Amino acid sequence: SDELLQIQHDIAAAEVADLAKRTQKLRDLVNAKRKQETDEQARAAERQATAAQLRVKPLAQLAERNAKLAEERRQLADDLAESSGDLEEVRGKLAHVTEQYDRTKSKVQAGRLSQSVGQILRQERGQLPSVQEHRRNMHLREPLRTEIEFTRYKLQDQRTELTNLPQRAEALAQQVGSAGANGMTPAEIEAEARELLTTERDYLDKLIADYKAYSQMLLELDEAEEDLVETTSEYSNFIAERVFWIRSASPLSLADVGPGLDAGRWLLSRDNWWRLGGELLADMRRNPPWWGGVLLLTIVLFVFQREARRRISQLGAEAERGSNTRFVLTARAAIVTLYIAIPWSTVVMFVAWRLWQSYTSWEFVRAFARGTAAMTGVYLPLEVLRQAARAHGLAESHFEWSPNVVRALRVNLRRTIFLAVPLVFVAAALEGQSLEPLWSASLGRVAFLGVMAIAGWLLHLVFRPHGRVMQELIVRRADGWLDRLRWLWYLLMLAGPIALAVAALAGYYYTAQALSLRLLVTVYFLIAVLLLRGLLMRWVLISRRRLAMHQLRERRTALSQLPATSDGEGASLAAVDEPIVDLATLSGQTRQLIDAVIVTAMLLCAWLIWADVLPALLILKSIPVWPGATELSLADVIFAAAVGVVTWVAAKNLPGLLELSVLKYLPLDAGARYASNTLARYAILCVGIVAISNILAVDWDRLQWLLAALGVGLGFGLQEIFANFVCGLILLFERPIRVGDIITLDDVTGTVTRIRMRATTITNWDRKELIVPNKELITGRLLNWTLSNQVNRLTIEVGIAYGSDTALAHRLLLKVADENRLVLKEPPPIATFEGFGDSTLNFTLRCFLPDLENRLTAIHELHTEIDQAFREA
Repeated sequence: SDELLQIQHDIAAAEVADLAKRTQKLRDLVNAKRKQETDEQARAAERQATAAQLRVKPLAQLAERNAKLAEERRQLADDLAESSGDLEEVRGKLAHVTEQYDRTKSKVQAGRLSQSVGQILRQERGQLPSVQEHRRNMHLREPLRTEIEFTRYKLQDQRTELTNLPQRAEALAQQVGSAGANGMTPAEIEAEARELLTTERDYLDKLIADYKAYSQMLLELDEAEEDLVETTSEYSNFIAERVFWIRSASPLSLADVGPGLDAGRWLLSRDNWWRLGGELLADMRRNPPWWGGVLLLTIVLFVFQREARRRISQLGAEAERGSNTRFVLTARAAIVTLYIAIPWSTVVMFVAWRLWQSYTSWEFVRAFARGTAAMTGVYLPLEVLRQAARAHGLAESHFEWSPNVVRALRVNLRRTIFLAVPLVFVAAALEGQSLEPLWSASLGRVAFLGVMAIAGWLLHLVFRPHGRVMQELIVRRADGWLDRLRWLWYLLMLAGPIALAVAALAGYYYTAQALSLRLLVTVYFLIAVLLLRGLLMRWVLISRRRLAMHQLRERRTALSQLPATSDGEGASLAAVDEPIVDLATLSGQTRQLIDAVIVTAMLLCAWLIWADVLPALLILKSIPVWPGATELSLADVIFAAAVGVVTWVAAKNLPGLLELSVLKYLPLDAGARYASNTLARYAILCVGIVAISNILAVDWDRLQWLLAALGVGLGFGLQEIFANFVCGLILLFERPIRVGDIITLDDVTGTVTRIRMRATTITNWDRKELIVPNKELITGRLLNWTLSNQVNRLTIEVGIAYGSDTALAHRLLLKVADENRLVLKEPPPIATFEGFGDSTLNFTLRCFLPDLENRLTAIHELHTEIDQAFREA
């Protein structure tokens, strides 16, 4: 039965191939016929245009227009033929890739994957069509299709105007005049105009049909390339997952000495290097602008290196001052550090790029280009980190890393770069040549082992449990997980290079290379994250320092404005001004938020880097959460959990970030800032919930009735909680009370300190906190002393003995109020004789204060001054 199925498959494949050949022949015939027809039309149109120019100008214009249409159709025929060839080529590639894919799947199902088959599959994967190139072609074709449709619609409009040819020809003859021109009668002009218009109509019809065919051809080409991209990607992933764990070479042995020596002689051959120099000189002659521009750039990069190093030290000295509040110094230091690190990388990468662009088939040029590119990829990130670890550089003076850690990092990185970079060049160059695969498996593998040994040595020096770096890290986190598991971290660090070296020795060289590349990208991503975190933490420190200095200046200004006679009683009354921002809380929240975002980004990037290598990660996408859950996989649940954690951390720590980055620059009081933070927190929670719902593929159409029923039930059971939540939103939006306002609710007067989802906290003068449901603040009545105006009135009752001079008492009360510096002049103080008491004549002094801060002080001063004035009178 298997043989019969194979025979049927072969017959069907042969029939498909035969039909494809016939289709292509017919398409070639159509293209050839169209080409011949358009050439004849173009020549005929040119003859008509030449003849018409000698007679009547309107006829000449018609003939020229026909000639342009014919020429346009001829060019379109060429484009159609080219697109037809592209379509055939893409379909051929698709058929070839599909055939290879089917054959490979048959081998896998038959269990015939051996080392030789694995080598063949790796070569086939390297020869697959470029997915990026075909995706780029489809992207570039989109505006062309739009332009074609626009042109076709425009031609259809022109064709509509030619519906009534006799009328157009008669109008044209009348335009020329009844006298004719160049000996032509109006009848002759009309007849020739009708002929030219008929030709134009025919040309338009055929041109519209050709544009329609061209558009259809491009559509078919897009569909074919899309199928090719999908099949190629699927086949490439299929090969990668199967051959990744297949041995790519024999275990390293003495038999590899001979090929290794041959590889060394090939790399060191004087003839190869002389020819390489010749290739570069030839490229210089072909592209002098590129080489001239890079030469100028190289001069600029190298000439100012000493000045850049001196500038780094200056910026570090300025940044180390405790009074520095300029983040721009750190930004400049980062730019100068990058400037110091890139000169050699720029030159080497340019040479590698020019060699790649030479399109030569000479293997040494291709190997050298690949080796230099890989060498630069290893060198540049390490050099950036080494330059950041300069004395008084970015790490030490700006990021405040320990000088011992910075010194150890700088010394070890210098040694690593010196030893590892040449070995990386050797391994990558031998991998890039195709003359002899054994060269890469011998000398290239030895160079790879050397790189792994150097990497392990570097990790040992940096992360050894009793080393200088680890001791510095442990001091900051004593008795933490880093301290308790220091040996575990050390062994995990060394496990990577050791495992890759063992795999390469055992013959899994391809696997070791692929894993080392991902590991290298991961390490470089960690370096970038480390430097980015340092910049962000420096910004947090600078912002905190700037805010602290601002608060200190405000505090000094407030102290300088206090009355000299103040007895401190005013401190018992909460100030209406903004409360002092808790800098420790703000910076702590911001640091936690930054760390959480960085950790999340690291996990996501690690997933993207390693997912196509480790099937254990890809398989999470195919594991349903429960039987039958085809749209929800374990990967979706993990991703949704990660989004939930990020949402929770962001909502919790957002106030600190907003305060340091945005709100401090806006003219907002404490209440407005608090409302902004709270609303932003609610918005983040809502966005997070919606994002998690989309990740988990929640079908709201199916759940709407359940949610409606649940909402009704909760509405009855949790009516008060929902009412308080809505009232809390009203308080934040409408702001009848704000954080920092002084209010009186029933018999309690105090300061609003917090507005939460369910209740608001009021702190009275005894520093006791009163929790008030938000609903009572909206539906009840309260007195807000500081809602729109902080001016308040002070009432002092004074009694004098019967028989006293009431007019004098009235003048003395007004005089005391006018002379007191805490009392406002406008509105003016008022003193009134209120009535006759049992033993006193009762007066009342009413005056106004600018705020509540010095109310007790004003009462004390006024009482004292009134008593003194009455005594002196």
